[in-house]
Amino acid sequence: MSRLKKTSSAVIEGAGARASGLSGIDAALDLGGGLELAAYKAAIVDAQAKLSAYNTLLSQADEASNAFEAAEEKVRDLSDRMLAGVAARYGRDSDEYQMAGGTKRSERSRRAAGRSAAPSSAAGAS
Repeated sequence: MSRLKKTSSAVIEGAGARASGLSGIDAALDLGGGLELAAYKAAIVDAQAKLSAYNTLLSQADEASNAFEAAEEKVRDLSDRMLAGVAARYGRDSDEYQMAGGTKRSERSRRAAGRSAAPSSAAGAS
């Protein structure tokens, strides 16, 4: 199951296009106050690297989540099979079945046909 995946950034793509346009003005453009084309391009490259690292981590998290879910399903299946094995060997009304986490048949509540499981609210009111 895939989680949030940000594969691109409109901000980074727009900045790349702007940097290309600014390069057309002057390859070494310096607008003063720290606004240099080289620094702008370096910031874009840094953001692209961080986005790539982020996407890699998301992929790794997805992989780990899938591996966990598969392991959990295996445990769930084995739990069901273990209880079924105890039921087959000792019976569903045995102490062993109860010790394995099952509910004895003799201890299951049975509802009469046509009756609700919840008590009637009118029965207790006077």
